[in-house]
Order: sequence, then C-alpha cells, then structure tokens
Amino acid sequence: MASADPASVGTAAPALMAACVAAGMTWATARKRAFATAPVAERRPHTVRFGDDGKDKDGRPAKGKVREHLMSPPREVEDDLFWLRSDKRSDEEVIDLVRHENEYAMRNTAHLAGQQ
Repeated sequence: MASADPASVGTAAPALMAACVAAGMTWATARKRAFATAPVAERRPHTVRFGDDGKDKDGRPAKGKVREHLMSPPREVEDDLFWLRSDKRSDEEVIDLVRHENEYAMRNTAHLAGQQ
C-alpha cells in the first residue's frame, strides 16, 4: 500500500485511507478514482447464438432429444457486453469494474447517508 501525508488531503484522510485498505486498493488509485467520471464498460463485439443449432451444449450432434421448444432456425444477436458475464465470479477485470462502479455510487450518494 502506498502511503500519503494525511495533512495533504484534509480531515477525511484517515477514513479514506481505511476505506482504501478495506477495498484492497492503493491510496493513489483511490485518489485517481475520487475525481473520475462514472465507470463505463468497454464494448467488445460478440455474437450470441440462440435456438436449435442441431448440437448439444458440448458441440456434439444432438441425437434423440426433444427439441420442439427451441427456436428454429437459430438466431444470432450482437452483445457488446457479453464479456461481463462471469459465471464463476472470478474474472478480475469484471470484478475491478464492479468495484469501481460501487465506489462511484458510494461517493455520489454519500450525502444521503443520514437519511437511510
């Protein structure tokens, strides 16, 4: 963790530093994010396929399965935010974006803390 002179950031510095440690980020990162705009996820082209493509989940040809409820022909949809899907919740890039979004929300709703 990077250290900073608490006097250089005012009376809120000890609380801010404690929040940084609790969130697992450096003081320098917290200071950069304190003046940042809302986080926005990067758009990455990705095609998602829906419906009956004649194959099982593992890619093998389907045999003897009831497929009447699947769309036929299958449809494709562009989903630029598909990369955010993290079933195991272990993708560090996604986790970092969510942390940044949470920090932004906390920072911008801090004035409402007394009304909760």
